[in-house]
Amino acid sequence: MFVSLIDRILGVEPLKEVRAVKSLSFRENYFRDHFPGFPIMPGALQVEAMIQAAQWLLRKSFDFPRVDFSACSISNARYTKYVRPGDQLNLKVVLTKNEDPVFSFRGSCEVCGVRTAAVQFDLVTYEALWQGGLSEERAAELIRQQRDAYQRLSRERAPAYELAQVRGASTSRTSLSSAVGIDHGGRA
Repeated sequence: MFVSLIDRILGVEPLKEVRAVKSLSFRENYFRDHFPGFPIMPGALQVEAMIQAAQWLLRKSFDFPRVDFSACSISNARYTKYVRPGDQLNLKVVLTKNEDPVFSFRGSCEVCGVRTAAVQFDLVTYEALWQGGLSEERAAELIRQQRDAYQRLSRERAPAYELAQVRGASTSRTSLSSAVGIDHGGRA
């Protein structure tokens, strides 16, 4: 089961760092059990959020390759402050070493400028999903889904010409405007 712990990607510097945000509400399932009457975000989920941010950094940096990235080691995890419902968790993850297929990171979480967690971890290139039995069509669909998810998280827009091509429109002003949802009030 996959649960996205990233609500928004604020910025990516390819092969350097990523900044992201997770806004916590009482609706998060883990708050019911961790702990009843005193809900806090589990430290392991803060680490998972940093790992997910690092995965998005690598996907974007390598233009969504036909591989994915999986955690292979976690070290020096430190937790310094509770993260509660209503908090906004700000994540910063920095790539410290690139020895493909292993990528090393240093990550930290903050709430209102106060550090809540810090960790070092490694991700490794994971190709098993893409090998043996995955058709070209299915691989292309997975990559498209990753690109779409990244665009939603980063609020990065696809270039207008890509939108026009996807929707089968020409590249005139009217068709580009309609592809991106701009109404010129009948003017072309």
